[in-house]
This record gives sequence, C-alpha cells and structure tokens, in this order.
Amino acid sequence: MSADRELLKALLDALDVPLAEQADDDQARARLLDVRVSHAVIALESVLKHGPEDVEDSARWLREETAKRPVTYTPWERPDPKTSCSKCRTVFDPADTRHDGHDRHGDGPFCRRCIDRCHESTDAFHACVICDPSWGETR
Repeated sequence: MSADRELLKALLDALDVPLAEQADDDQARARLLDVRVSHAVIALESVLKHGPEDVEDSARWLREETAKRPVTYTPWERPDPKTSCSKCRTVFDPADTRHDGHDRHGDGPFCRRCIDRCHESTDAFHACVICDPSWGETR
C-alpha cells in the first residue's frame, strides 16, 4: 500500500469512532473523538509542512497515538431487524399483541409501540425512520 493510502487509512481509523450504546457514554465518545481529531490535524499539518517525505512517519505516529486511546465504552450495535425493532431496539415479543405492544408491526422492522408513537405525533416537524426512512440514513 502506498504511503498516501496508509495515511488515509490511519486518518479513517482514528476518526471512525463508533457511537456509544448508552447516553452516559456520549461524553466519553466526544472526548475520545476530540483527542483523535487533534492528532489527525497534527499529522496533516506535519505532512503539509514537511512534504511527501513525512507521510509515512505521520501515518505511523497517528496509528501509535490512536492505539494509546482505544474505545473504552460499549459501542452501539445496529439491531438485528429479524429479531428486534429497528427504532427502539427492543426484542420483538409475539405474545405482546396490544396496539402499543412489543410485537412486530406487520412484516415491518418496527414494533407496534414505535409505530403507535410515531402515528400519535402532533409535532408538525416530526421526522423519524418510520415516517421517512431516508431520515435515518443522514443521521
């Protein structure tokens, strides 16, 4: 792999910080991302200042710094749409057939509760992955 591609890969690895599973971990994610962004800027500034001969050293340094600060929180994992709701991530419960229960709504990826809450919304600016599937793709 070329030195340029190595640096790009190191930048991607440093900046691709996964979302946190718990809201309490959002601050830990933000702090980690802040440090890694600073290191990425330093690596890029070094390449711009010293030229192409510094690309390999910058990539190596950035990888070392990234390795010193691993993800310490539990990363969010996309739910399995076959077994759980794609919005609230609750495992489908076929026994809970109430209109606002946790059974799957039809053949879709959402539970009855999320569908019920979405359709009850009175907010004129309401947008979610249920009423507008493209909304979730940009977030």
